[in-house]
Amino acid sequence: MNACRLQFYMKTNLFEAFVKMIESLPANGILLVADLQGRMIEDDLSQRRILPMQEAVSVLDFCRFLQAVARGSGIFPTVLPMQHLASYRKTVKRLMAAGELPLNAGEQFDMTFLSIYTKNHWLLGLNNEDVARPVERTQIAA
Repeated sequence: MNACRLQFYMKTNLFEAFVKMIESLPANGILLVADLQGRMIEDDLSQRRILPMQEAVSVLDFCRFLQAVARGSGIFPTVLPMQHLASYRKTVKRLMAAGELPLNAGEQFDMTFLSIYTKNHWLLGLNNEDVARPVERTQIAA
């Protein structure tokens, strides 16, 4: 893919391109690349360059999360598109297994990105004790 096509692809399919890039990297290079990608998105946004906004915010928030967890800092809970969560969670698990992130990074991921969904579990048909377990539709949420 030539440089112009790659740039267009990155601008129009930002999340997909980011995930493919991260998956192709060795674990010890992901944090650096995520930091660089986050800075590029911040620059694009500050320069008012056209980006798919939902994807840009999603990737930027995830990059910020990775940097914060790697530094031992916290990050405020935020909402990501549900369809992005599985890919991001896979990356966090990979980084934990490689020792690039602390072992509690998975819990921090859930607190940061799933808290809004678990607070509104009844809207999603989920049980508050176990987010992954479906609730009968006839049950009334407490």
